[in-house]
Amino acid sequence: MKKYPHRPFTFLSIGSPSIRKNSQIAVNAFLKLFGERDDVHLLYKSVDSPDARIFKNGEMKSVYNQPYPTSGEGWGLLPYQSLAKAIPTICTNATACTEYAELSVALDYKMGTANMNGIYEGHGQWAEPNFQDLCDKMLYVISSYEEVSAKTYQNVVKVYDEMIWESAVKDYGNRICQILKEQKVKL
Repeated sequence: MKKYPHRPFTFLSIGSPSIRKNSQIAVNAFLKLFGERDDVHLLYKSVDSPDARIFKNGEMKSVYNQPYPTSGEGWGLLPYQSLAKAIPTICTNATACTEYAELSVALDYKMGTANMNGIYEGHGQWAEPNFQDLCDKMLYVISSYEEVSAKTYQNVVKVYDEMIWESAVKDYGNRICQILKEQKVKL
């Protein structure tokens, strides 16, 4: 079913407190573009303590159209689920999201050594989302919502026809076997 924007228009950022989900860049882009406007909102979802911060008057404060400027994904379920529901999604076209980011609004990035912490620290290169492109794409989604919504809705068929769990599990299974063979583990 085609989705219509909420009123006030609402962006959603999910994934905190994992730094690779880039909640801070989503919050920063929203504040730069919309500040305290009443007609545009950002819903910021966090599991446990949020990692994004808002600085207002010198104080630090904590804080379903989805900006998802991710640095890296294993499965990429959150943006994938949004697309499967025909919800326009701004998603970094990197790691696990490369198969479907273009089905809605792909976000530019470059590969770099973004400073990850916790279990992701020291694990090579990560996607570094382009901040200005995120700002541009957020404005584009608002100004061209009908067009973006129609494109996303049209591509839901591709999600349902081609991106089913059976094929995803097969690809992951093949990759695991390849890794085990490279490590010379007997199957």
